[in-house]
Amino acid sequence: EILPVKSILGIIVSISGIMIAVAGKKMKLNIPLKGFLYALGGALGQAVGLVLSKKGMGDYDAVAATQIRAIFGFVCFFLLVTFLKRWRRVSLAVKDRASMKSITLGAVFGPFVGVALSLYAVQHTHTGIAATLMALVPIFIIVPSAIMFNEKITARQVIGAVISIAGASIFFL
Repeated sequence: EILPVKSILGIIVSISGIMIAVAGKKMKLNIPLKGFLYALGGALGQAVGLVLSKKGMGDYDAVAATQIRAIFGFVCFFLLVTFLKRWRRVSLAVKDRASMKSITLGAVFGPFVGVALSLYAVQHTHTGIAATLMALVPIFIIVPSAIMFNEKITARQVIGAVISIAGASIFFL
């Protein structure tokens, strides 16, 4: 896929807004190295998965493709937990009812709704455009984080959110 210049501009503006919104005071990204490396690996894994899913899915139903991804993901996690001998940790986590409610809701909105809609998105637009719009997650969590965790919304977050949304809107001009 080759993106037009307008789309590349939209990506740059959107990512800039996200960086402004999530940067710490004095515009420094204060991220622990281990967390940064895990996030980078996760982003790389998601990017590769998205491109391969688009290629493999073709015109098939995105929900069916999501189910296939979930089944293979479950198998991989089963093997990983078995290899790392962490079944006791899984058992303890499942017994925590309050946490399981949140995790279950998160599973509905993340791997089910989020992934299915992301696959519909890549079926109907360039992968780069869809991925950029999906990268607006840090912007979308500002208000829920303020409500659920009593985090203060800063002017920097609002400015970054406005810039990100403006960048995303460039795709549709």
